[in-house]
Amino acid sequence: MLIHLQAEQWVNSMGDSSDDAKPTVVVLESRPPRLGIGAAVPRQSQTVFSNDPAERRLRAKLDAEKRRKLKNSEASIISAKDGKVDEESDEDESESKTKAFTKKRPAAFPSTLQAKKKK
Repeated sequence: MLIHLQAEQWVNSMGDSSDDAKPTVVVLESRPPRLGIGAAVPRQSQTVFSNDPAERRLRAKLDAEKRRKLKNSEASIISAKDGKVDEESDEDESESKTKAFTKKRPAAFPSTLQAKKKK
């Protein structure tokens, strides 16, 4: 009977600490001025830094890759504006392919030539 009373007290105490008893504070994000009705508002994400070394290494790799892609995209935009879209690299590639086909085969070794003549 004692356990039953303790259980009831515990359930009642759990019911008292419901969310209805505590006032909830809602933080509203303000919309930027002159933003249209149907426009999406970008949310400001808050990054929580971890103390886990593996997660920190992965985060560093991810951030480095993002910076590299951003840098490459900016460089390609600048080169596209200048009218030069890596034409030199295409020329070099085609030249290297033609050089590969025009190379002469090495001369046969003298020992193999003599073996063919003796037969």
